[in-house]
Amino acid sequence: MIDALAGEIIKGDVVLFIGAGVSVGAGLPSWEDLTRRLASEIGYEVPPKGQRIETEVFTKVPQYFENRHGRHELISRVVELIDTTGIKPTKNHQVLARLPIQTWVTTNWDDLLEKTLDEAGRRCRIIVGGQTLPYQTAEAVSLVKMHGDQRQPDTIIITQEDYYSYSRRYPLVRLKLAALLLDKAFLFVGYRLGDPDFNQLRAEIGFYLKEHQRYAYAIFADVDEFTKEDLEHSFIHVISTNPREGENTSTALERVLESLVDKVETSSKFESIADPKERTRLLVKTCQTLLQEPNKIQDGYVIRMQATLSCFSLSEDDVHEDTEYYKLLLAERDSFIALLDAGALVRCIISPTRLRARPPRSRTGFAARLRQLLRFLCDEKYFGRCEFLVFPQPKANQVIFDKEILFEGYKLSTEHGFHLTSVIRDAARIEFEIKVFDALFTNLKTKILQDSGSGSSSEEKKQEVLRQTICAELRGVLMSIEA
Repeated sequence: MIDALAGEIIKGDVVLFIGAGVSVGAGLPSWEDLTRRLASEIGYEVPPKGQRIETEVFTKVPQYFENRHGRHELISRVVELIDTTGIKPTKNHQVLARLPIQTWVTTNWDDLLEKTLDEAGRRCRIIVGGQTLPYQTAEAVSLVKMHGDQRQPDTIIITQEDYYSYSRRYPLVRLKLAALLLDKAFLFVGYRLGDPDFNQLRAEIGFYLKEHQRYAYAIFADVDEFTKEDLEHSFIHVISTNPREGENTSTALERVLESLVDKVETSSKFESIADPKERTRLLVKTCQTLLQEPNKIQDGYVIRMQATLSCFSLSEDDVHEDTEYYKLLLAERDSFIALLDAGALVRCIISPTRLRARPPRSRTGFAARLRQLLRFLCDEKYFGRCEFLVFPQPKANQVIFDKEILFEGYKLSTEHGFHLTSVIRDAARIEFEIKVFDALFTNLKTKILQDSGSGSSSEEKKQEVLRQTICAELRGVLMSIEA
Protein backbone atom coordinates (compact mmCIF):
# COMPACT_ATOMS: atom_id res chain seq x y z
CA MET A 1 0.00 0.00 0.00
CA ILE A 2 2.88 2.36 0.82
CA ASP A 3 4.39 1.66 -2.61
CA ALA A 4 1.17 2.71 -4.34
CA LEU A 5 0.93 5.86 -2.20
CA ALA A 6 4.57 6.74 -2.93
CA GLY A 7 3.83 6.44 -6.63
CA GLU A 8 0.89 8.84 -6.33
CA ILE A 9 3.05 11.34 -4.42
CA ILE A 10 5.80 11.23 -7.03
CA LYS A 11 3.26 11.99 -9.74
CA GLY A 12 2.05 15.01 -7.76
CA ASP A 13 -1.42 13.54 -7.25
CA VAL A 14 -1.67 13.70 -3.44
CA VAL A 15 -3.10 16.28 -1.03
CA LEU A 16 -1.96 16.00 2.57
CA PHE A 17 -4.62 16.23 5.32
CA ILE A 18 -3.12 16.72 8.77
CA GLY A 19 -4.97 16.20 12.04
CA ALA A 20 -4.28 16.90 15.71
CA GLY A 21 -2.49 13.58 16.22
CA VAL A 22 0.63 14.91 14.48
CA SER A 23 1.01 17.67 17.09
CA VAL A 24 0.40 15.42 20.11
CA GLY A 25 4.07 14.43 20.19
CA ALA A 26 4.95 18.11 20.69
CA GLY A 27 2.85 18.26 23.82
CA LEU A 28 -0.32 19.77 22.36
CA PRO A 29 -3.67 18.19 23.29
CA SER A 30 -5.45 15.74 21.02
CA TRP A 31 -9.14 16.22 20.25
CA GLU A 32 -9.93 13.83 23.09
CA ASP A 33 -7.63 15.61 25.57
CA LEU A 34 -9.12 18.99 24.69
CA THR A 35 -12.65 17.65 25.06
CA ARG A 36 -11.91 16.13 28.46
CA ARG A 37 -10.29 19.37 29.68
CA LEU A 38 -13.26 21.52 28.64
CA ALA A 39 -15.73 18.95 29.99
CA SER A 40 -14.08 18.94 33.42
CA GLU A 41 -14.23 22.76 33.57
CA ILE A 42 -18.01 22.81 33.09
CA GLY A 43 -18.73 19.64 35.09
CA TYR A 44 -19.87 17.59 32.08
CA GLU A 45 -19.31 13.86 32.56
CA VAL A 46 -17.49 11.97 29.82
CA PRO A 47 -16.33 8.32 29.78
CA PRO A 48 -13.15 7.68 31.82
CA LYS A 49 -9.79 7.92 30.04
CA GLY A 50 -9.22 4.76 28.06
CA GLN A 51 -12.86 4.41 27.11
CA ARG A 52 -14.25 5.60 23.78
CA ILE A 53 -15.93 8.99 23.53
CA GLU A 54 -18.78 9.17 21.02
CA THR A 55 -18.03 11.34 18.02
CA GLU A 56 -20.79 13.87 18.63
CA VAL A 57 -19.42 14.59 22.13
CA PHE A 58 -16.33 16.23 20.62
CA THR A 59 -18.42 19.12 19.31
CA LYS A 60 -21.11 19.02 22.01
CA VAL A 61 -18.72 19.77 24.87
CA PRO A 62 -17.32 22.98 23.27
CA GLN A 63 -20.89 23.98 22.47
CA TYR A 64 -21.94 23.48 26.10
CA PHE A 65 -18.85 25.40 27.24
CA GLU A 66 -19.80 28.30 24.97
CA ASN A 67 -23.41 28.19 26.13
CA ARG A 68 -22.29 28.56 29.74
CA HIS A 69 -19.28 30.91 29.45
CA GLY A 70 -19.66 32.62 26.10
CA ARG A 71 -17.72 32.54 22.84
CA HIS A 72 -14.90 34.76 24.02
CA GLU A 73 -14.11 32.57 27.02
CA LEU A 74 -14.25 29.37 24.91
CA ILE A 75 -11.89 30.62 22.22
CA SER A 76 -9.55 32.19 24.77
CA ARG A 77 -9.34 28.87 26.62
CA VAL A 78 -8.72 26.90 23.43
CA VAL A 79 -6.01 29.28 22.24
CA GLU A 80 -4.37 29.01 25.67
CA LEU A 81 -4.42 25.19 25.54
CA ILE A 82 -2.84 25.05 22.09
CA ASP A 83 -0.26 27.79 22.69
CA THR A 84 2.99 26.82 20.93
CA THR A 85 5.31 29.29 22.66
CA GLY A 86 8.57 27.43 23.23
CA ILE A 87 7.25 24.33 21.44
CA LYS A 88 9.15 23.02 18.42
CA PRO A 89 7.82 20.83 15.59
CA THR A 90 8.16 17.09 16.13
CA LYS A 91 10.09 14.59 14.04
CA ASN A 92 6.77 13.68 12.37
CA HIS A 93 6.33 17.30 11.28
CA GLN A 94 9.84 17.31 9.86
CA VAL A 95 9.33 14.05 7.99
CA LEU A 96 6.11 15.33 6.43
CA ALA A 97 7.96 18.42 5.19
CA ARG A 98 10.24 16.15 3.15
CA LEU A 99 7.32 14.87 1.08
CA PRO A 100 7.03 16.69 -2.28
CA ILE A 101 3.38 17.63 -1.70
CA GLN A 102 2.38 21.19 -2.54
CA THR A 103 -1.12 21.28 -1.01
CA TRP A 104 -1.56 20.74 2.71
CA VAL A 105 -4.95 20.91 4.39
CA THR A 106 -5.20 20.88 8.15
CA THR A 107 -7.95 21.04 10.72
CA ASN A 108 -5.40 22.10 13.35
CA TRP A 109 -5.42 25.64 14.75
CA ASP A 110 -1.78 25.72 15.92
CA ASP A 111 1.16 27.06 13.90
CA LEU A 112 3.52 24.08 14.07
CA LEU A 113 3.04 23.29 10.38
CA GLU A 114 4.06 26.81 9.43
CA LYS A 115 7.12 26.54 11.67
CA THR A 116 7.96 23.17 10.11
CA LEU A 117 7.84 24.41 6.53
CA ASP A 118 9.87 27.49 7.44
CA GLU A 119 12.59 25.36 9.07
CA ALA A 120 12.63 23.11 5.99
CA GLY A 121 13.18 26.15 3.77
CA ARG A 122 9.87 25.72 1.98
CA ARG A 123 7.75 28.76 1.21
CA CYS A 124 4.25 28.59 2.60
CA ARG A 125 1.06 30.42 1.67
CA ILE A 126 -1.47 30.25 4.51
CA ILE A 127 -5.10 30.09 3.46
CA VAL A 128 -7.71 30.81 6.12
CA GLY A 129 -11.11 31.42 4.61
CA GLY A 130 -12.01 31.96 0.99
CA GLN A 131 -10.64 35.49 0.72
CA THR A 132 -7.03 34.18 0.74
CA LEU A 133 -7.53 31.47 -1.91
CA PRO A 134 -6.64 33.73 -4.89
CA TYR A 135 -3.15 34.26 -3.46
CA GLN A 136 -1.91 30.70 -3.98
CA THR A 137 1.30 30.24 -5.96
CA ALA A 138 2.79 27.15 -7.59
CA GLU A 139 6.17 27.77 -5.95
CA ALA A 140 4.84 27.80 -2.37
CA VAL A 141 3.07 25.13 -0.34
CA SER A 142 -0.61 25.99 -0.03
CA LEU A 143 -1.53 25.44 3.63
CA VAL A 144 -5.31 25.46 3.89
CA LYS A 145 -6.38 25.83 7.53
CA MET A 146 -9.94 24.57 7.19
CA HIS A 147 -10.97 25.15 10.77
CA GLY A 148 -9.21 28.41 11.41
CA ASP A 149 -6.02 29.75 12.90
CA GLN A 150 -5.12 30.48 16.53
CA ARG A 151 -3.81 33.89 15.43
CA GLN A 152 -7.24 34.70 13.97
CA PRO A 153 -9.61 33.66 16.82
CA ASP A 154 -12.73 34.60 14.89
CA THR A 155 -11.97 31.88 12.29
CA ILE A 156 -11.86 28.93 14.69
CA ILE A 157 -14.34 26.08 14.06
CA ILE A 158 -15.01 23.99 17.18
CA THR A 159 -18.67 23.89 18.32
CA GLN A 160 -21.67 22.07 16.88
CA GLU A 161 -23.01 25.33 15.56
CA ASP A 162 -19.67 26.08 13.88
CA TYR A 163 -19.75 22.76 12.06
CA TYR A 164 -23.37 23.19 10.99
CA SER A 165 -22.70 26.66 9.58
CA TYR A 166 -19.30 25.87 8.03
CA SER A 167 -20.45 25.63 4.40
CA ARG A 168 -22.20 29.00 4.71
CA ARG A 169 -19.24 30.72 6.39
CA TYR A 170 -16.58 29.31 4.05
CA PRO A 171 -18.26 28.38 0.74
CA LEU A 172 -15.07 29.00 -1.28
CA VAL A 173 -13.00 26.68 0.90
CA ARG A 174 -15.64 24.00 0.46
CA LEU A 175 -15.48 24.51 -3.32
CA LYS A 176 -11.69 24.26 -3.16
CA LEU A 177 -12.04 20.95 -1.36
CA ALA A 178 -14.52 19.73 -3.98
CA ALA A 179 -12.09 20.66 -6.78
CA LEU A 180 -9.25 18.74 -5.11
CA LEU A 181 -11.49 15.71 -4.75
CA LEU A 182 -11.90 15.52 -8.51
CA ASP A 183 -8.28 14.77 -9.41
CA LYS A 184 -6.23 14.22 -6.25
CA ALA A 185 -5.82 11.42 -3.75
CA PHE A 186 -6.03 12.41 -0.08
CA LEU A 187 -3.58 11.26 2.58
CA PHE A 188 -4.96 11.56 6.12
CA VAL A 189 -2.32 11.74 8.86
CA GLY A 190 -2.88 12.42 12.55
CA TYR A 191 -6.57 11.50 12.68
CA ARG A 192 -8.43 8.93 14.76
CA LEU A 193 -11.53 7.06 13.70
CA GLY A 194 -13.62 8.99 16.20
CA ASP A 195 -12.36 12.43 15.18
CA PRO A 196 -15.24 14.61 14.00
CA ASP A 197 -12.86 16.26 11.52
CA PHE A 198 -12.02 12.95 9.86
CA ASN A 199 -15.66 11.86 9.75
CA GLN A 200 -16.71 15.21 8.31
CA LEU A 201 -14.08 14.99 5.57
CA ARG A 202 -15.05 11.41 4.86
CA ALA A 203 -18.67 12.49 4.50
CA GLU A 204 -17.64 15.34 2.18
CA ILE A 205 -15.84 12.90 -0.10
CA GLY A 206 -18.84 10.56 -0.25
CA PHE A 207 -21.24 13.44 -0.80
CA TYR A 208 -19.39 14.89 -3.78
CA LEU A 209 -18.26 11.85 -5.73
CA LYS A 210 -20.00 8.76 -4.34
CA GLU A 211 -18.77 5.67 -6.25
CA HIS A 212 -16.76 7.81 -8.69
CA GLN A 213 -14.33 9.09 -6.09
CA ARG A 214 -10.61 8.30 -6.07
CA TYR A 215 -9.22 6.18 -3.28
CA ALA A 216 -7.84 8.09 -0.34
CA TYR A 217 -5.21 6.88 2.15
CA ALA A 218 -5.38 7.08 5.93
CA ILE A 219 -2.66 6.21 8.45
CA PHE A 220 -4.11 4.84 11.70
CA ALA A 221 -2.59 3.25 14.80
CA ASP A 222 -5.01 0.38 15.32
CA VAL A 223 -7.87 -0.58 13.04
CA ASP A 224 -9.91 -3.75 13.45
CA GLU A 225 -10.82 -5.95 10.50
CA PHE A 226 -14.42 -4.77 10.21
CA THR A 227 -13.58 -1.07 10.41
CA LYS A 228 -10.89 -1.53 7.79
CA GLU A 229 -13.39 -3.21 5.46
CA ASP A 230 -15.85 -0.39 6.09
CA LEU A 231 -13.24 2.23 5.22
CA GLU A 232 -12.22 0.34 2.08
CA HIS A 233 -15.90 0.31 1.10
CA SER A 234 -15.77 4.10 1.50
CA PHE A 235 -12.77 4.27 -0.86
CA ILE A 236 -10.18 4.77 1.89
CA HIS A 237 -7.06 2.57 1.95
CA VAL A 238 -5.86 2.03 5.51
CA ILE A 239 -2.16 2.00 6.37
CA SER A 240 -1.79 0.75 9.94
CA THR A 241 1.19 1.81 12.04
CA ASN A 242 0.83 -1.31 14.26
CA PRO A 243 2.86 0.08 17.20
CA ARG A 244 5.63 -2.29 18.20
CA GLU A 245 6.84 -3.08 21.69
CA GLY A 246 8.24 0.08 23.25
CA GLU A 247 6.62 2.37 20.67
CA ASN A 248 3.93 4.93 21.38
CA THR A 249 1.51 6.28 18.80
CA SER A 250 3.85 9.10 17.71
CA THR A 251 6.96 6.95 17.29
CA ALA A 252 4.97 4.30 15.39
CA LEU A 253 3.68 7.02 13.06
CA GLU A 254 7.23 8.30 12.61
CA ARG A 255 8.39 4.83 11.53
CA VAL A 256 5.68 4.56 8.86
CA LEU A 257 6.23 8.11 7.60
CA GLU A 258 10.00 7.54 7.39
CA SER A 259 9.32 4.44 5.29
CA LEU A 260 7.04 6.41 2.99
CA VAL A 261 9.50 9.29 2.62
CA ASP A 262 12.35 6.86 1.93
CA LYS A 263 10.41 5.27 -0.95
CA VAL A 264 9.44 8.65 -2.38
CA GLU A 265 12.94 10.13 -2.11
CA THR A 266 14.55 6.99 -3.52
CA SER A 267 12.20 6.87 -6.49
CA SER A 268 12.49 10.61 -7.08
CA LYS A 269 16.26 10.29 -7.01
CA PHE A 270 16.13 7.45 -9.53
CA GLU A 271 13.77 9.40 -11.77
CA SER A 272 16.30 12.22 -11.98
CA ILE A 273 19.21 10.08 -13.20
CA ALA A 274 20.30 11.37 -16.59
CA ASP A 275 24.07 10.85 -16.48
CA PRO A 276 24.85 7.49 -18.16
CA LYS A 277 27.73 6.99 -15.74
CA GLU A 278 25.41 7.29 -12.75
CA ARG A 279 22.92 4.98 -14.46
CA THR A 280 25.65 2.36 -15.01
CA ARG A 281 26.97 2.70 -11.46
CA LEU A 282 23.49 2.10 -10.09
CA LEU A 283 23.00 -0.86 -12.43
CA VAL A 284 26.29 -2.44 -11.36
CA LYS A 285 25.47 -1.84 -7.70
CA THR A 286 22.05 -3.48 -8.13
CA CYS A 287 23.63 -6.50 -9.82
CA GLN A 288 26.16 -6.84 -7.02
CA THR A 289 23.36 -6.66 -4.46
CA LEU A 290 21.54 -9.45 -6.24
CA LEU A 291 24.68 -11.58 -6.23
CA GLN A 292 24.50 -11.49 -2.44
CA GLU A 293 21.12 -13.28 -2.65
CA PRO A 294 22.04 -16.52 -4.47
CA ASN A 295 18.88 -18.33 -3.35
CA LYS A 296 16.73 -15.72 -5.02
CA ILE A 297 18.70 -15.95 -8.26
CA GLN A 298 18.63 -19.75 -8.34
CA ASP A 299 14.87 -19.70 -7.91
CA GLY A 300 14.52 -18.37 -11.45
CA TYR A 301 15.38 -14.70 -11.32
CA VAL A 302 14.72 -13.22 -14.76
CA ILE A 303 16.51 -10.22 -16.26
CA ARG A 304 14.64 -8.71 -19.20
CA MET A 305 16.65 -6.64 -21.66
CA GLN A 306 15.66 -4.75 -24.75
CA ALA A 307 18.76 -3.29 -26.31
CA THR A 308 20.60 -2.13 -29.40
CA LEU A 309 24.21 -3.02 -28.62
CA SER A 310 24.41 -4.26 -25.06
CA CYS A 311 27.47 -4.40 -22.87
CA PHE A 312 28.02 -7.97 -24.18
CA SER A 313 29.45 -6.45 -27.36
CA LEU A 314 32.30 -4.87 -25.40
CA SER A 315 35.66 -6.43 -24.71
CA GLU A 316 38.95 -5.45 -23.11
CA ASP A 317 40.24 -4.79 -26.64
CA ASP A 318 37.71 -2.01 -27.17
CA VAL A 319 39.06 1.54 -27.31
CA HIS A 320 37.15 4.27 -25.53
CA GLU A 321 38.13 7.88 -25.01
CA ASP A 322 36.28 8.08 -21.68
CA THR A 323 38.29 5.56 -19.65
CA GLU A 324 36.14 5.87 -16.52
CA TYR A 325 32.90 5.30 -18.43
CA TYR A 326 34.38 2.38 -20.37
CA LYS A 327 35.43 0.67 -17.14
CA LEU A 328 31.89 1.11 -15.86
CA LEU A 329 30.51 -0.52 -19.02
CA LEU A 330 32.86 -3.46 -18.58
CA ALA A 331 31.77 -3.72 -14.95
CA GLU A 332 28.16 -3.81 -16.17
CA ARG A 333 29.01 -6.64 -18.55
CA ASP A 334 30.90 -8.56 -15.86
CA SER A 335 28.00 -8.09 -13.43
CA PHE A 336 25.55 -9.55 -15.91
CA ILE A 337 27.84 -12.51 -16.62
CA ALA A 338 28.21 -13.10 -12.87
CA LEU A 339 24.42 -13.17 -12.56
CA LEU A 340 24.26 -15.70 -15.40
CA ASP A 341 26.89 -17.84 -13.70
CA ALA A 342 24.85 -17.65 -10.48
CA GLY A 343 21.78 -19.05 -12.22
CA ALA A 344 19.83 -16.03 -13.44
CA LEU A 345 17.98 -16.17 -16.73
CA VAL A 346 18.24 -13.45 -19.38
CA ARG A 347 15.75 -12.58 -22.04
CA CYS A 348 17.17 -10.12 -24.54
CA ILE A 349 15.54 -8.53 -27.57
CA ILE A 350 18.09 -7.04 -29.97
CA SER A 351 17.31 -4.34 -32.50
CA PRO A 352 19.56 -4.92 -35.53
CA THR A 353 18.34 -1.85 -37.40
CA ARG A 354 20.33 0.30 -34.95
CA LEU A 355 23.43 -1.86 -34.74
CA ARG A 356 25.48 0.89 -36.37
CA ALA A 357 25.26 2.70 -33.03
CA ARG A 358 28.20 2.83 -30.67
CA PRO A 359 28.79 4.16 -27.14
CA PRO A 360 29.73 7.84 -26.85
CA ARG A 361 33.38 8.53 -27.78
CA SER A 362 34.08 4.87 -28.62
CA ARG A 363 36.76 4.43 -31.31
CA THR A 364 36.26 0.70 -31.73
CA GLY A 365 34.59 -0.11 -35.03
CA PHE A 366 31.12 -1.48 -35.33
CA ALA A 367 32.28 -4.73 -36.97
CA ALA A 368 34.59 -5.56 -34.05
CA ARG A 369 31.83 -4.94 -31.53
CA LEU A 370 29.35 -7.02 -33.48
CA ARG A 371 31.81 -9.89 -33.70
CA GLN A 372 32.18 -9.75 -29.91
CA LEU A 373 28.40 -9.92 -29.54
CA LEU A 374 28.23 -12.91 -31.93
CA ARG A 375 30.95 -14.69 -29.97
CA PHE A 376 28.94 -14.24 -26.81
CA LEU A 377 25.72 -15.43 -28.47
CA CYS A 378 27.44 -18.54 -29.80
CA ASP A 379 29.01 -19.38 -26.45
CA GLU A 380 27.43 -22.63 -25.29
CA LYS A 381 28.08 -21.70 -21.67
CA TYR A 382 25.85 -18.65 -21.78
CA PHE A 383 23.44 -19.51 -24.52
CA GLY A 384 21.75 -21.96 -22.20
CA ARG A 385 21.16 -19.16 -19.69
CA CYS A 386 20.00 -16.61 -22.26
CA GLU A 387 17.26 -16.25 -24.79
CA PHE A 388 18.09 -13.73 -27.50
CA LEU A 389 15.60 -12.62 -30.11
CA VAL A 390 15.92 -10.16 -32.97
CA PHE A 391 13.36 -7.41 -33.16
CA PRO A 392 13.05 -5.61 -36.51
CA GLN A 393 12.14 -2.17 -35.14
CA PRO A 394 14.16 0.00 -32.73
CA LYS A 395 12.69 0.34 -29.25
CA ALA A 396 13.80 2.04 -26.07
CA ASN A 397 16.52 0.23 -24.16
CA GLN A 398 15.42 -1.17 -20.86
CA VAL A 399 16.53 -3.62 -18.22
CA ILE A 400 13.91 -4.97 -15.83
CA PHE A 401 14.96 -6.68 -12.63
CA ASP A 402 12.03 -8.87 -11.78
CA LYS A 403 9.39 -6.71 -10.01
CA GLU A 404 12.06 -4.87 -8.10
CA ILE A 405 13.64 -2.14 -10.18
CA LEU A 406 13.15 -0.87 -13.70
CA PHE A 407 15.69 0.99 -15.81
CA GLU A 408 13.76 2.65 -18.59
CA GLY A 409 15.44 4.50 -21.40
CA TYR A 410 14.17 6.75 -24.12
CA LYS A 411 14.20 6.18 -27.87
CA LEU A 412 17.71 5.91 -29.22
CA SER A 413 19.21 8.55 -31.43
CA THR A 414 21.29 7.51 -34.43
CA GLU A 415 24.47 8.89 -32.90
CA HIS A 416 25.11 6.43 -30.11
CA GLY A 417 23.79 3.32 -28.46
CA PHE A 418 24.00 4.41 -24.83
CA HIS A 419 21.72 7.20 -23.78
CA LEU A 420 19.97 9.09 -21.01
CA THR A 421 18.17 6.73 -18.70
CA SER A 422 15.66 7.23 -15.92
CA VAL A 423 14.92 4.73 -13.19
CA ILE A 424 11.69 4.04 -11.31
CA ARG A 425 10.46 1.81 -8.50
CA ASP A 426 6.74 1.95 -9.16
CA ALA A 427 5.52 -1.60 -8.50
CA ALA A 428 2.41 -1.30 -10.69
CA ARG A 429 4.37 0.25 -13.55
CA ILE A 430 7.05 -2.44 -13.39
CA GLU A 431 4.43 -5.19 -13.31
CA PHE A 432 2.85 -3.74 -16.44
CA GLU A 433 6.20 -3.40 -18.24
CA ILE A 434 7.09 -7.01 -17.39
CA LYS A 435 3.82 -8.28 -18.85
CA VAL A 436 4.28 -6.24 -22.02
CA PHE A 437 7.88 -7.41 -22.40
CA ASP A 438 7.06 -11.08 -21.84
CA ALA A 439 4.15 -10.93 -24.29
CA LEU A 440 6.38 -9.34 -26.94
CA PHE A 441 9.13 -11.87 -26.29
CA THR A 442 6.77 -14.83 -26.51
CA ASN A 443 5.20 -13.56 -29.74
CA LEU A 444 8.60 -13.03 -31.38
CA LYS A 445 9.82 -16.45 -30.30
CA THR A 446 6.70 -18.10 -31.67
CA LYS A 447 7.07 -16.23 -34.97
CA ILE A 448 10.72 -17.27 -35.40
CA LEU A 449 9.88 -20.91 -34.72
CA GLN A 450 6.93 -20.87 -37.08
CA ASP A 451 8.96 -19.21 -39.82
CA SER A 452 11.61 -21.90 -39.32
CA GLY A 453 9.01 -24.67 -39.56
CA SER A 454 9.92 -26.19 -36.21
CA GLY A 455 6.80 -25.65 -34.16
CA SER A 456 6.66 -29.27 -33.05
CA SER A 457 10.40 -29.82 -32.50
CA SER A 458 11.97 -30.68 -29.17
CA GLU A 459 12.98 -27.85 -26.85
CA GLU A 460 16.69 -28.42 -27.58
CA LYS A 461 16.08 -28.17 -31.32
CA LYS A 462 13.96 -25.06 -30.88
CA GLN A 463 16.77 -23.37 -28.97
CA GLU A 464 19.26 -24.33 -31.67
CA VAL A 465 16.96 -22.95 -34.37
CA LEU A 466 16.62 -19.70 -32.43
CA ARG A 467 20.38 -19.37 -32.08
CA GLN A 468 21.07 -20.10 -35.71
CA THR A 469 18.38 -17.67 -36.85
CA ILE A 470 19.66 -14.87 -34.64
CA CYS A 471 23.29 -15.37 -35.60
CA ALA A 472 22.41 -15.56 -39.29
CA GLU A 473 20.51 -12.27 -39.10
CA LEU A 474 23.30 -10.53 -37.23
CA ARG A 475 25.98 -11.89 -39.58
CA GLY A 476 23.89 -10.58 -42.45
CA VAL A 477 23.96 -7.13 -40.87
CA LEU A 478 27.74 -7.44 -40.42
CA MET A 479 28.27 -8.43 -44.03
CA SER A 480 26.16 -5.54 -45.31
CA ILE A 481 28.18 -3.09 -43.23
CA GLU A 482 31.54 -4.49 -44.31
CA ALA A 483 30.45 -4.45 -47.95
